[in-house]
Amino acid sequence: INQIYSRYNKEIGPVANSCITDHAYVNESVTATSFDNGYKVFVNFGYVDFVTDSGLVIPARDYKVVQEVK
Repeated sequence: INQIYSRYNKEIGPVANSCITDHAYVNESVTATSFDNGYKVFVNFGYVDFVTDSGLVIPARDYKVVQEVK
């Protein structure tokens, strides 16, 4: 449990107190949620890794937190 908490705290921490500005389905298995502080969280509910147009790999049944470049 400590490992899971540490991972979530480290990776999700930057968006913990931020407001959601957008939420969209990238495809039938992947969502993307944007936050007002410039971060985006991709969640892959599928059983196959997903690769974004920019080459970011979202592992199957996992998530990635990225800071958007503007």
